[in-house]
Amino acid sequence: MNKNQIDSIRILDKAKEIIHQAELQKNTNSSSIFVADCNSFIEGNMEPLEKKVFNEELPQVLVNFYFSDNRLEFEKYILQLKKGLRFSAIARENVLKIISATTKKLPDAGSEFYFLQILSLSIQFLRVESQTSSSLGSAFSQMRRILLLLLAGDQWQKTIPFLEILAQILQGILEKTPQFTEMVRKLQENIATKEILSNITEKCLANDEIDRKNAAKTLLFLGKRAVIFLVNKLIRTENSQEQDSLVTLLAGYDRDAYSIFNDCLSKTNSSAVVRQIIRIYEKTGDDEAYQYVRPYLSCKDILVQQYVIHCIAVFDRRRAKARVLEAINLVADELKPQIVMQLGTFDGDEIEKCLQEIIVKRSLIANNVYGQLLSVTSLALKSFPSRKTVEELSLLLEELKSDKAQHHQLIYAVENTLHYLVPIIRHEIKAGNGLQDDVKFESTGNTKEKKSNQARAIEEEALLLIQTGKTEQATSFVLEQIKLFAKKKDFVTAQYLQNKLLSLNPMALEDVIAAEEFIESEKLLPFSANSFSLLEEFQQYFSSDECNALLECLVNEHYDAGEPIVMTGEIDPCLYFINEGQVNVECDNHGRSLFLKKMKAGEAIGVATFFSCAVWTYTIKANTFCSLHVLSRKSYDHFLEKFPYFDQKFHQFCSKFDILAELIKIAGKDRRDYPRFRLSRTIQCRMLDTYGKSGNKRFVKGVLDDISRAGLSYIISVSEKINPMLLLGKMVECSIPSHKDEEHFIRVGTIVAAKDLKNSEKKFSIHVKFQDPLEQNEIMEITQ
Repeated sequence: MNKNQIDSIRILDKAKEIIHQAELQKNTNSSSIFVADCNSFIEGNMEPLEKKVFNEELPQVLVNFYFSDNRLEFEKYILQLKKGLRFSAIARENVLKIISATTKKLPDAGSEFYFLQILSLSIQFLRVESQTSSSLGSAFSQMRRILLLLLAGDQWQKTIPFLEILAQILQGILEKTPQFTEMVRKLQENIATKEILSNITEKCLANDEIDRKNAAKTLLFLGKRAVIFLVNKLIRTENSQEQDSLVTLLAGYDRDAYSIFNDCLSKTNSSAVVRQIIRIYEKTGDDEAYQYVRPYLSCKDILVQQYVIHCIAVFDRRRAKARVLEAINLVADELKPQIVMQLGTFDGDEIEKCLQEIIVKRSLIANNVYGQLLSVTSLALKSFPSRKTVEELSLLLEELKSDKAQHHQLIYAVENTLHYLVPIIRHEIKAGNGLQDDVKFESTGNTKEKKSNQARAIEEEALLLIQTGKTEQATSFVLEQIKLFAKKKDFVTAQYLQNKLLSLNPMALEDVIAAEEFIESEKLLPFSANSFSLLEEFQQYFSSDECNALLECLVNEHYDAGEPIVMTGEIDPCLYFINEGQVNVECDNHGRSLFLKKMKAGEAIGVATFFSCAVWTYTIKANTFCSLHVLSRKSYDHFLEKFPYFDQKFHQFCSKFDILAELIKIAGKDRRDYPRFRLSRTIQCRMLDTYGKSGNKRFVKGVLDDISRAGLSYIISVSEKINPMLLLGKMVECSIPSHKDEEHFIRVGTIVAAKDLKNSEKKFSIHVKFQDPLEQNEIMEITQ
């Protein structure tokens, strides 16, 4: 080796030494700067986050905290990194890189605490960042790794906040760019593995309440794949309790899940699967879902139809009426009783018409549901008092009487409704409600004919006067007749003549106006001595204010000879005062009418029924043409609001007319067809709805007073005073113990009387007529 070569080697070595020393100096300087940056960062300075060296070296520092188990220092850095997310876009990008690099360096074993800290940092990042970057994919990959480890282990509940953020992004609650959102979607799908979903679902179905609630949240936040997994599990399981839990869980997803449910419906031929999907929609309570279940109203599977009906009941109440009306024409006859009970909760002409149509087209009803459907329809029609309803139910009742044994429950329902509706319609007709300008005589039979003949005779006499040139005399004659009828409170005839007056004399406009004013003034005045037979007694017994106010409550009604005024069994809470004519009082004697008494003007009928709130146990028919004044319980209750002390005084006044109960006993007929037994024993009773359903109402205790095969009476204590009229006609279920309490006999019946006991404002005596009488051996078991 020559000298030049040796010199070259020495120069090269010298250069290497210089470079090495420079590197050492540089590393020392860099290390000093990094340490200074770390200290500055911990103290709150975010600028180091924008330096390359700091961000490259920090992950190893964080990992070293893991190996030295220095959790406190690790937490301090995570806290500062969270603050750094709001410093700048560059800082957020570098934090993302730190998340990714740190997670890569941490081992799976024993890192749960550090992973949870990183996860909390990632949650904050997802909240503040909305743009994608080159580092996002790598960071999401590491987030997925953390989540899978935690979800598979004991720390799965602590992933819920992170999963919730993902769900909020996908639901648009947290706004992100489409690219960012799509990456979040993929992250969520990659987390929702079959193993994870199975594990969390098992926890959701477990007995531990806290685990169950948290598992349900976790599944809701795991999105579409969780929905598919749960739907498949729901379809496969036969455990009813598990099915209920899964249905409730699936109903918690937002509308994005509907596409999965609908896809399932479109691909299945299984009615069982359809029922479960419809149950999910029902559970959501979302009216938007009805469009998806409505087509199944025509499904061949009756259970499927029933599930759709349930949906109608829980969805938007404002749309329920139209949906129920549609459903009743689509579902099987077996389900129509259920729909009718829903129809009964609505009002409107279309509901009334629909219910009436069922009665009219009864011949088309399937035999297996004939009695039940007509029963609930009849009871639903109690809310729709009209002449057509009464006519159709009366025709049905006549048909049924040919086979009482087979149709006794249906007969019971129809009679129950007619006993309620007939008095309402009868009073409406007799009061002439709803008369138009072209007045029609709205009475029946001889009353109508009598009024018409009187009016026609007056009209003909006026025409004869006009033909002889006595037009003014004819006008005065008709006007006087109008006033006479108005004073008698016969406003129908008075208005009829008023309408004819102008056609008789076109120049009598002032007289027509005078007639109208007179009629209206008479309507406002109390009854005169000529129109009310008991007026003088009223004036002697009551004060002027009491008398006038009570008379204003009375309504005038006319009945023809032979026409029924009230029939046995009717619910007609009215008191009748006879002003003109005679009436016959009759009671039923094993299907035959038994005459009790003839009553005349100046007498009152229905005292006991009016004051004790009971159904009528006897029949009143007009023996001659009759004029009566009627006091309804409703009007009387309004009257008592002004004169609350008046009830006892009025009852005492009317009691002198209350002799019919004794006559019934003398005739050997009481309210029941079987002997009564006086007993004092605790029984259980509960009120039923219109259709005889309990609606989960509990039995309450009552004290039996007496009992027969056909019914019973009992005393019940109430927490507050109630209106007995609200109980009349209601259905009640009674559980009656045998004399040894070894057996209980259950009977459903109708309340036919309800009255508060005078010695106790909080005790009521309730009288019940059974739908099905007790057997002889049963009454023996009870009364021995």
